[in-house]
Amino acid sequence: MRRFRNVSRKKQAQLAGSFPGLLKVLHCDGSDYKENAISVFDHCLNEDEAREQIDNVSKSQATKNDALLHKFIVSLSRATEVYLVKEKGIYSNRKVSFKEFTSDEALVTTLTPKPWHWCDKDRFVLVFPALGIVYFEHWDFTHLVYFNNESGLELLSKIAEENGVYLLK
Repeated sequence: MRRFRNVSRKKQAQLAGSFPGLLKVLHCDGSDYKENAISVFDHCLNEDEAREQIDNVSKSQATKNDALLHKFIVSLSRATEVYLVKEKGIYSNRKVSFKEFTSDEALVTTLTPKPWHWCDKDRFVLVFPALGIVYFEHWDFTHLVYFNNESGLELLSKIAEENGVYLLK
């Protein structure tokens, strides 16, 4: 069974209007958006900390870190409307397509983090229209949050605290 499906054309247009410049953000040019991070770490790591807690992380600690991020993003996704973002087309014909999850099981499966050293190509990107947030699965046990309006960060911060992860500004 499919894990997600396209939303209607009307909803596609509505979501595209709610997230202008999303294609730029997907290509690392999020200049129209502010950026924060959700992390298992309570601060930005210095070089020595990164070597110890990321480069030399044990498999069991990596699994714990991934579980914390997974629990957080599933909780956030269950608390408010969420859509998966996919990019379609090539070169100048690129566009963003929004998908909805077909079930809660599909949501949980899709939002399982990739290993911390995995490339970005297969990682998930979500939008939360009610919060005005674009959410990127990222590497090194840290995910990225892009937003225009800080009001959506209140719920994000609350759910992060409840799930043992940190909102880094």
